[in-house]
Amino acid sequence: MSRSDRTPEQHRPYVDLVDRVAITRATDRAAYNRVRGRLDELRAWFAENPGWQLIDSHGVARLVKTPARAGSGQGIAPLQSPLDYELLAWVLWFGEKTEAEQFILSELVEEIPLQATDDDGAARLDWKLRPHRDSLERAIRALEAMGALRTVNGELSTWVRSREGDTLYEFTGVAQHLHIDLPDALYDALVLDDDPHALKRGESTAGERERVYRTLLLSPALHAADDPEAFAWLSRRDRRESVARDIAEQFGWELEMTSGYAALLRPIADAVGRRVFPARSALSHAALLLGGHLREQVQTGVLTADAHECITLPQAAFETQVLEVRTRWGNNWGVGLNAHKLEALAEALLSELRDWDMLQGPDRDGYVTVMPLAARFSGVYREHGEGLDMRED
Repeated sequence: MSRSDRTPEQHRPYVDLVDRVAITRATDRAAYNRVRGRLDELRAWFAENPGWQLIDSHGVARLVKTPARAGSGQGIAPLQSPLDYELLAWVLWFGEKTEAEQFILSELVEEIPLQATDDDGAARLDWKLRPHRDSLERAIRALEAMGALRTVNGELSTWVRSREGDTLYEFTGVAQHLHIDLPDALYDALVLDDDPHALKRGESTAGERERVYRTLLLSPALHAADDPEAFAWLSRRDRRESVARDIAEQFGWELEMTSGYAALLRPIADAVGRRVFPARSALSHAALLLGGHLREQVQTGVLTADAHECITLPQAAFETQVLEVRTRWGNNWGVGLNAHKLEALAEALLSELRDWDMLQGPDRDGYVTVMPLAARFSGVYREHGEGLDMRED
């Protein structure tokens, strides 16, 4: 909707702060200097629009990015389970407790089980169990990817395989900026009552304008069904044009808006090193084909979209749609994807689309909701049957 006269180099500080956990002078001096050179401008823009604080301390620049609402797509790679997240928090806790920059793995694995106990004091961690060791490995790898931890000497995988060997680690300045601050009621719902739906019930204190910026910058799309007030705020022409100009000027990105969602379009060159959709994977092929198939089903009247362009159907009916896609195009798939049983393939697609904010559910009643962003993508096989054309309509 709008173009910027700035160069990609001038957009970099804004893009880097949104894309990265932190920018450090030690690991990327050029990026850090770009932020430092425009620190007042950046602080003012992020405070005024998404309402985020930009911290610059001891060679670490970090934008504290609070989402408008919690979603499954905001998880941390490569964490996969609640235990992974718990162990990530315990590693950070260990760093605060010891106040030492360096530590060895054996100290960590001895201390954490003493603290991670049930209400009756029984230990919940057993390093003899390979899944527990795998969880710790994922937590440590995630902290390394964030730049909060680095390996000085040794190899973690040796301990994961056999519980032998040791590794020397060092906390970086980024670790001091990472903390978990959940309201008591939300923490109790998540941890004590095991209720993940509490995330969506949490009320945001941000206004419509802040929620628009937060969702556009952190999520694949702002859906009318998820935040009708913020979406209505953006729908007014003067506001939509103002936001589009602002985003184009600072980031070099374009704003796309339909009656069901708004999203930011980023240039391909801007996606280097980032996880993007669609990826060149077999599962992405299936997701693209499913998106196009569901659009056809709505156009022919087999399925019905609501006022927000969402499709809601029972999980069993979703599996039926997946079966139709596999029946129609499965001959083009490789052995790996075709080896999945229908239930496993449907679950994998649910997870993939959910991570990209293209699907929600299943809810407590077993219904899934396909969001309108999914209809933007589709895939069709070329006539000779080789490869998939990825289309954005």
